[in-house]
Amino acid sequence: MSSMLSVIVTSFHPFPSISLLLPSSTDSAALSYILAPLCPPAQQSLSLQSGRPLPPANAPLATAHDGSRAPLVVRLAVRLPGGKGGFASQLRAQGGRMSSNKATNNDSCRDLNGRRLSTIKEAQKLAAYISAEPDRKASAALAAQEKLNALNLEIARLDNTSKRRLDDHEFVEESRDIVEGVKDAVKEAMMKKRKKAKLAKEAAAAGTDTADSEPVASGSGSGANVDAPILAESVVEEVAEPAAEAPVEAEEEPVEEVKTVKGKGKGKATKRAKKA
Repeated sequence: MSSMLSVIVTSFHPFPSISLLLPSSTDSAALSYILAPLCPPAQQSLSLQSGRPLPPANAPLATAHDGSRAPLVVRLAVRLPGGKGGFASQLRAQGGRMSSNKATNNDSCRDLNGRRLSTIKEAQKLAAYISAEPDRKASAALAAQEKLNALNLEIARLDNTSKRRLDDHEFVEESRDIVEGVKDAVKEAMMKKRKKAKLAKEAAAAGTDTADSEPVASGSGSGANVDAPILAESVVEEVAEPAAEAPVEAEEEPVEEVKTVKGKGKGKATKRAKKA
C-alpha cells in the first residue's frame, strides 16, 4: 500500500484554500485534472510556496516534498493572455529616465566635521581665484602692450604714407557749381521778398496820406478853395514818385542766365551767371 501525501492548494479569490490527501505517486498532471473545476488545465499555473515550479507532468509530487510531516503547499494561479511584449524595454527606458533625473545637488549636505558642502566649495573657488590673480594681471598687461604696439605701428604707417588727394576736377567743379546755384536761388528769393514788402509799404503810406488830405480839401469858405490846388499838387507828386522809381529798380535788377550742367548724380545742376 502506497503512502499518502497531504497537499494544500492555495487558490485565488473567491475560492478558498483546498486540503487534499493524495497518494505519493500522484503526478502534476493528475493534480491539474483534480483542480479542473476551479480553472481549466490549459490556464492553470501551479507552483510551490517558494515560487519554484512543480516537477514535470510525469514526475510524482513526492519528489517536490522535503520528506517532513508538513503538508506540501501548492499555489494555483491563472494564466492570462499577454500582449505583444516590450514590457522589459519599457522598464529599462523608465529606469534610464529616472537615473538621468536623479538629483545630483548635494550642497546642502554636511561633511564629517559639520560643515556644509556648499561652504567648502565656495572656499575652494575663492582660494583658486586668489591664486590665479598674478596670472590674470600678467595677461591683462600683455594684452594692453600688444594693443599699444599695434597703435604705434598704425601711426608709423600713416606718417610714412603720403596724404591722398581728390584728383577728380570735374566732380569738384560740379559740386562747386551746385553750391553756388543754391546760394543764388536763395538770394534771389530773398530779394523778391524784400521788394514785395517795400512796394506794399509804400502803397500803404500813399493811401494814408490821401486819406489825411481829403478833410482839408472839402472844407467850407474861401480858405478851403485856395488851399485845394496846393494839396492836389502835393498828392500828385507823392503818387508820381513811386511810379518814377519803379523803372529805376527794374533796370538795376540783375539778369541771370541759366545754364544746365550734366552731373554725375541722378539730377542735373543749374549754373546761373549774372549779367549786369
